[in-house]
Amino acid sequence: MKLHHFLVFAAMMMLFSCKVSTEKGKEKLDDAVTNMSNQIEMMKDTEMRNAVEGLFGLGSTPDFSKDNFSATPQNIQKIIGVGYAMKETFVNKYSFFSTQKIGDEQFSLTQHAGTYTWNKTTEDWDFQSTPTDKVVVLFPSKNSSSNDCRFEWSKYQEVKSTDGFYLPTVIYAELFKDDKTIAVVDVEVEYNLATEIPKMVKFYLELTPVKFKLDYTFENKIAKFSASVKKGSKKINEIDAEITFTNEEMYDVVSGSGTYKMYDVEKSRLILKIVFEFEDGFDKDCASFNELASIKLYTSSNRLIGEIQCDDNDECGMIIVFNDGQTKDVCYYFDKMEREIENALDDF
Repeated sequence: MKLHHFLVFAAMMMLFSCKVSTEKGKEKLDDAVTNMSNQIEMMKDTEMRNAVEGLFGLGSTPDFSKDNFSATPQNIQKIIGVGYAMKETFVNKYSFFSTQKIGDEQFSLTQHAGTYTWNKTTEDWDFQSTPTDKVVVLFPSKNSSSNDCRFEWSKYQEVKSTDGFYLPTVIYAELFKDDKTIAVVDVEVEYNLATEIPKMVKFYLELTPVKFKLDYTFENKIAKFSASVKKGSKKINEIDAEITFTNEEMYDVVSGSGTYKMYDVEKSRLILKIVFEFEDGFDKDCASFNELASIKLYTSSNRLIGEIQCDDNDECGMIIVFNDGQTKDVCYYFDKMEREIENALDDF
């Protein structure tokens, strides 16, 4: 009996560790490209899109400058582009956007609280100073004759860095259509106040039925992150990675490793797995990349499709080397992805 169990185990190990043919590997990569297009199509079907098109289709957007709002460039930027402002916090302390750092004035959500209601007759926004603890925007979705959408921004907090700049630490907002939640953003961030670099991020975004989640930490020069995309309860994409830097300001990368998985949109079946790792010096030249970096592609059954290598003689610069030695430009699949994305976005 023990021998029987061993033979079964050995057979299974051989099955799941073997390689696939080049043609099968190409087929799996084509499936992954098509699946990416299907993911975009799924995003186009969200209620969020309908609501946003309705808001941007109006004659104006709320200027947030009535009564109790101080319409400084910093505050307008923070209300209209919180997401952009957060991204700029992550890189170079906003230096790309302006020599005057956005965030040098403290922002309080309660100072700008109230209800902004789209008035179809006047084609302008009516302002009411209640509620006093959040920003509420009432507006119509695309082709709607009534204000069937409601945006509520209920939480916002900041922390002051060592250099005296205010960085967002808590954001929570919801979007409703016909009183049904169709979008949620929930963000929590902790910073190294000396460098203004996040040392912890918990990010959640729901665009019903799609859910994005990111958990990130940066400590002892090591950044770890885990991200996933789901449709309802079914996984669509997920990645887990760890990157080591030379210092706490994240200037140079030393090493890293991680795994990316893509799942079928409808069946939640694993389509493609990419496993990568690299060591210091991998980016010096092609020889260094091929010696110090590894990017391997696998099927759902953990069978090797091939690996990505650097090639100075290839126009694209990167090639996929399949198990029988055949090669294909990485750009071939990038170009296919680009076409699929363009087709999916034609009527977005």
